[in-house]
Amino acid sequence: MVIGGAKPEPPGHDREEKEHAPPTSETAPELVKARGASRDPMRAVLGFFRELPGLLLLAFILALLIKTFLIQAFYIPSGSMEHTLDVGDRVLVNKVVYHIHPPRRGDIIVFSDPHPVAQAHRSPVSAFVHWLTDGLGISRDPNKDFIKRVIGLPGETVEVTHGVVLIDGKRLSEHYLGPVISTADFTAHTVPRDRLFVMGDNRGDSNDSRGTLGDIPMDKVIGRAFVTIWPPSRIGLFRRPDYGAKFESARGKPGGPAASLPVLMVAAAPRSVKCRTARRRVPSRAGRTARHGRTPRRLRGSRSRLAHRTAVSSTPATRGSPR
Repeated sequence: MVIGGAKPEPPGHDREEKEHAPPTSETAPELVKARGASRDPMRAVLGFFRELPGLLLLAFILALLIKTFLIQAFYIPSGSMEHTLDVGDRVLVNKVVYHIHPPRRGDIIVFSDPHPVAQAHRSPVSAFVHWLTDGLGISRDPNKDFIKRVIGLPGETVEVTHGVVLIDGKRLSEHYLGPVISTADFTAHTVPRDRLFVMGDNRGDSNDSRGTLGDIPMDKVIGRAFVTIWPPSRIGLFRRPDYGAKFESARGKPGGPAASLPVLMVAAAPRSVKCRTARRRVPSRAGRTARHGRTPRRLRGSRSRLAHRTAVSSTPATRGSPR
């Protein structure tokens, strides 16, 4: 037992006091220096450049996927589609739409050369530069891909008389023709199966299915042009022309070029949904009997009881009679 002595401090007490003690004049500059280093803008800039290669690689992969499967830009090198498309225009082509439905009359399509020629071998660097500029629509080989308008569909007979297009003997009304009018005739030609008959809007200055291109195989179609993106003064969407009701029957054949999505959805609906819809349309038994002038069985008893009550209420009441 210690009397008058100082009470011993528990071990570690001095260390805790040092940790919770306010910063002294010696430790304050070190804290300020550490905080300044953590907020150094140069370190943030260096971190951004450190992540930049990964961002560029990700952007390159996304551009490759979009160009290959979804949308691709194309450059217009010739005047065969004037004035719908002028030389130097750049358009976007939808590569997915024809996986949903076949090409339709009036669509502006891009397709590969149906009669390609062998090209010189490119080095890897030259091939990459060509692929990059080709996908961005900066440059385009005029003899590789073509852009035309769909005129004739598989199984139809196309004929041109004095510059007027006839489809199965019916005149095709076209308001989009270019400045160079063609009055040349084209004898009647039946479009083979799985092929398209295409023509340029500038009929007098277009090499199309009337010439060396011939009928375009379906597997050569790249996609449908749907918007002009350059120059800014010509930005706009392409709309499919309305050729009138006389061509509706050709577009509305089951499974044909204009098979609508709602029809396909109904055809693919589950059997239970179809049966449920059919049951709703069948009239009830009471409705059928009333339609033929017969009283439904379930109503006969109620009518007889009502008649009995009416007869009883009309009888003069006497003492002791039920009312």
